[in-house]
Amino acid sequence: MSAHGSPRRRRDRHGRGPRGPLGPSWSTLARSRGARFADEVRAAVERVPSRYLGQLKGLRVVVTEVPGTSPRNSEEPVALARVVPAGKAGPAAIVIHRRALELRADGTLERRRLVRDVVAESLAELLGREPHELDPTYRAPED
Repeated sequence: MSAHGSPRRRRDRHGRGPRGPLGPSWSTLARSRGARFADEVRAAVERVPSRYLGQLKGLRVVVTEVPGTSPRNSEEPVALARVVPAGKAGPAAIVIHRRALELRADGTLERRRLVRDVVAESLAELLGREPHELDPTYRAPED
C-alpha cells in the first residue's frame, strides 16, 4: 500500500503494457512467434503427399528470421524462401524467411496460406513439378 491507502501500482514505463508471460506454459499464448511460425511451416510440409517427400531423402527445412545479406537491386522484392538443391554439401534444403513472410501477409490466415504456398513452390522447384500437384489449395501469386 502507498502512503495514500491505495494499492501500489507498477509504472508502465514507455507505454509497453504488462511484461512477463501472457498465459500458462502449456498454452499457445506462451509460445513465441518464431515457434508458432515453425509449427506452421512444419504443418505445410506435412500436407504434401508422402510419395513426393519420399523423393527428397534427408530434406532439411530451415526457418530463418531474415534473408542473408547480399548485394541486390533495390527494386527486386525480398525473397520469401530459398531452395538449396542436394549436392556435395549435403541434402536438399528449403530456407524459409520468417520476417519476410510475416510482413507480406495481412493477418494470421493470410500468413498461413502464404506459408503453404511458399512451401509448395519450393518443393515443386526441387521436384520439377507444379505447386498445385503438391498442394491442391495452392494459389498462384497475382501479378
